[in-house]
Amino acid sequence: MKTILIIVIIYSTGHFLLTNLLLDTMKKTASESKKEGRIIIVSSDGHNYTYPEGILFEKINDESR
Repeated sequence: MKTILIIVIIYSTGHFLLTNLLLDTMKKTASESKKEGRIIIVSSDGHNYTYPEGILFEKINDESR
């Protein structure tokens, strides 16, 4: 149960923490370069559409499947 809690905390706060860690550097860079940057958070639902046996890493480039 503790492992599940840790996973939920990481997935819930990871994007927020990463954004906070990058923010000061991005502000400094924008000030120096006079160009604004963006932090774009994306997520994927692709893991729900794998083969029934899961992701076949050894056949990742196999076009016959």
